[in-house]
Amino acid sequence: MKKILVANWKMRITHEQAIEFAKKVKNLKSRKYDIALAPSFVSLEAVGRILKKSNISLVAQDISAWEFGAYTGEVMGQDLKKLGCKYVIIGHSERRQYLHEDGSLINQKIKIALKNKLIPILCIGETMQERKSGNTAAMLVQEIKQALSDIPNLNQHNLLISYEPIWAIGTGTTLRADECEEAYRVIKRAITTLCSEEYFQRKVKLLYGGSINATNMAELSQLPQISGYLIGGGSVDFVKFRQIVEA
Repeated sequence: MKKILVANWKMRITHEQAIEFAKKVKNLKSRKYDIALAPSFVSLEAVGRILKKSNISLVAQDISAWEFGAYTGEVMGQDLKKLGCKYVIIGHSERRQYLHEDGSLINQKIKIALKNKLIPILCIGETMQERKSGNTAAMLVQEIKQALSDIPNLNQHNLLISYEPIWAIGTGTTLRADECEEAYRVIKRAITTLCSEEYFQRKVKLLYGGSINATNMAELSQLPQISGYLIGGGSVDFVKFRQIVEA
């Protein structure tokens, strides 16, 4: 089974650059990876048109926690679905940090995503302070419980969970393989407790994010728990991204 590469462009490239990038990526072929692109809201429609009839999926970087209404600046889940999005990133550490998104809001966004038949990519991860103080496991469990509590028929929905150590994002540093394995054991226990092991095995995929490049993917790819990667800075340069795809 192929793993998934999610290119999270954040706010790093312009609309014009996104269009040119999508045209190039559309021609990439990989026997190992399914590719998904997450452009900004401004570029979703244009990139979606380029990717139409290709095997590359469209990803939204965020979703409104509300179905509709007087919420200036928000984007409805139903519109994201109509634009062709398959996935939506929810709970990224940058939104938690800079926009103060908490577990309750993230939980509501997941409910809206699932209601609109979008597959959530739930981002979780610990800070360096939490890791040094031995609170990594507790933090991961807390974020999972907050995000997935009271989800109607959770066991019927596909879910991607991206483990991104906050201190590793954009730093060029990645976890050792054994550290990743321990984090994924914690995530599996949390999901199994919340729902069931059967649900975890059938419907949940685990991704890794945080300074992904062609070099460190060689080690990470040896971990059977990892079903894909959420790539930030390494995805906005086409040459580097192609190296990752071909790694």
